[in-house]
Amino acid sequence: MKEFYYQGIVIGEDHKERGMKLSIEVEKVITKSDTIYLNLPVEHYTYKKGVYLGKKVLIKGHLLPSDKPYRKNILSGTIVQQNLKPNFTHQTFYTIASYIDNFLKENLSPEHYSIASGLLLGGSGRTGKELQEVFTRAGVLHILSVSGLHVGFVISFLGFIFIFLPIPRPLKFALTMLFLFVYAGVTGFRPSVIRASLMAFLFGGAFVLQRNIEPIHILNITALILLILQPLMLFDASTQLSFASVYGILYLFPKIDRLLLKKVSIKTIKPILVAMAISFSAQIFVSPVIIYYFNRLQTLSIFSNILIVPLSSVIIYLLFSVLLMSLLFLQFAKIVIPVISVTLEGLISVSKFFAQVSFASIHISVSPVFLFLFYLLFVKSLRRFAVYLIIVFSLIFSLSSLTFCATIKMTDEWICITLPDKNKILITSEEKPSPILLNEIEEVDYLIAPKKFLPCKREFIEYPDFPKYKKIGLGELKIEIGEEINIEYGRQRIGTADYQLKEGKILAIITDGRGMTSFMEDVRGSFFDRLIDDFKFTFAKFMIKMNREERK
Repeated sequence: MKEFYYQGIVIGEDHKERGMKLSIEVEKVITKSDTIYLNLPVEHYTYKKGVYLGKKVLIKGHLLPSDKPYRKNILSGTIVQQNLKPNFTHQTFYTIASYIDNFLKENLSPEHYSIASGLLLGGSGRTGKELQEVFTRAGVLHILSVSGLHVGFVISFLGFIFIFLPIPRPLKFALTMLFLFVYAGVTGFRPSVIRASLMAFLFGGAFVLQRNIEPIHILNITALILLILQPLMLFDASTQLSFASVYGILYLFPKIDRLLLKKVSIKTIKPILVAMAISFSAQIFVSPVIIYYFNRLQTLSIFSNILIVPLSSVIIYLLFSVLLMSLLFLQFAKIVIPVISVTLEGLISVSKFFAQVSFASIHISVSPVFLFLFYLLFVKSLRRFAVYLIIVFSLIFSLSSLTFCATIKMTDEWICITLPDKNKILITSEEKPSPILLNEIEEVDYLIAPKKFLPCKREFIEYPDFPKYKKIGLGELKIEIGEEINIEYGRQRIGTADYQLKEGKILAIITDGRGMTSFMEDVRGSFFDRLIDDFKFTFAKFMIKMNREERK
């Protein structure tokens, strides 16, 4: 926990509502007596927003080692210097990113600037919380996360420009790859951009060399190369979403095209059906990953993307054109700005139209084992095996849910109690719900909090200000709230003072009123962590049921 000086280069930035998360490659640690050179990836959070990408920074703070091998270490502290001279490549990335950011900020309204910068540089966190929720519910938040879609826009934009240049095809390919490398650097080498750029390189190389290669093989080679270079990408959510969407399109779309689309002869309808089929194919493969990470299912994304993706592509082409013109004819570029503003307003209006539909986004929580088995259904040789396992695990989880016991999940911010009759009671002294809480719970029966920030079916009870105390009784459940929170269920007493709760951990307690069992869950656990937690939970319920039968 000693403070030292850490010097490194910012290789990625992610805008949050109240600050930024920076990915930094630490080059050296400076102590009072020594300088230690190393190559250590860390994450640093700062409340001061700006363009950090490509900068060399000096941070005074301390390192919080990760407890998981697939997570980056956290560098906690303050940026004391950020004008250190980086190398030429990173200086180029910073200069371009700063120019784009400043130009958009000066010429667009704050709301339009946040969307435009997200479309070009990536980062849904640039938008306000309300607008971000609109895009999420509409199922189009991916347009603000730089991905293969944006790389496709860059390639098509460059292809249009290169049509008018009388240069050989290999040179056009080399220039396109150079621009893609710069664009990947300006966006912080996001996994989805690296994946799309590498695929473009392999496809383009095969085209230049006049080789015929299956797209699925290109995708597999891309995945293999990325995992060899950076194995921890396997645990990155954006990497998983990026590959899942492309696998979905490459696997499902040809089947839909063969079975349905080729039978459609009406030329005016076919392009719409093709767009829907592509969106549906990607959504089918992406949905399990979204459910796993965000406990949400966007039901209207297939339809919303038909309008939003073409509209966003027009905006991106306009933004590229305006930025290019601003380098040559600044006044002429500013004439196009009102057109971009109107188009951005149309994008917001369409997104709000889909977001206001009540069933646009459904809260859903499924065990990771079912999400994994879902993908096995698409492997012909394993399909029957996957169906059998789905039936078996469904029976196991269904039987465990019949166990007559209460579940208590506890963090350092909130306590959620689920009674045998499925009534949910949430207790928290916080005035706002944390993202972790929103992922766990969408609606409760009883809310005990300073403010009503979640829908409650039965009753809202105001959380007492210390040193006041409050006692609440709900059948066998008794809750006493004061400086500490004590819970009694049947004969079993559970007090918050009896446990040491850590940030990022959830304490899960299962009790039938006589005996109890508990274990820790990891908030940011991997797929396998969640899978193990689910089996622990199911096994604990069976053990309580067995003990109950023995007592009888």
